Amino acid sequence: MNGCQHPEYNVPLANATLDIRLLPADVWPPECDVDALAQALHPLFSTHFQREQWVIAYHQSLIEIAFDQGEVAAGELSEPILELEMELKAGQTDDLLALSQELAEWGGIALRIQSPAGCGSLSTTVGAFAT
Repeated sequence: MNGCQHPEYNVPLANATLDIRLLPADVWPPECDVDALAQALHPLFSTHFQREQWVIAYHQSLIEIAFDQGEVAAGELSEPILELEMELKAGQTDDLLALSQELAEWGGIALRIQSPAGCGSLSTTVGAFAT
C-alpha cells in the first residue's frame, strides 16, 4: 500500500451501531482483546450524507468519483459535508493527479486533507473547549 491508500473494511450492520467484532480477525494485533475494546468504544461524532458515485475512464485509468453531501455532527455542533472524493481503481496515479488538477482549474474546488471523520473529531475537541 502506498501513502495515498488506506485499508477499508465494509461489513453489513443491522443498525447504525458499529460492532468492531464483525471486522476481519487479522486487522487486530494478536494481544488485542476485541471484546473489551468493543465495550469501551463510544461514538464521538456521526456523519449523515448522501452519496452519488461514478466510475469513469480517464486517459489509461479507471477512476471512481464519489460526491457526498450532508453533515458531520458532534453533540450540538455540526459542519456541512460537501466532498468530492476520487479513488484510482485501475491505472496510473499520474492520471488521478491530472484529473484532480483539471477539476481544480474549473474553480470552486479546494484540496482538503482532513476527512469528514477528522472534522467530527475536531468538532468534538473544539466543543469540549468551548463550554
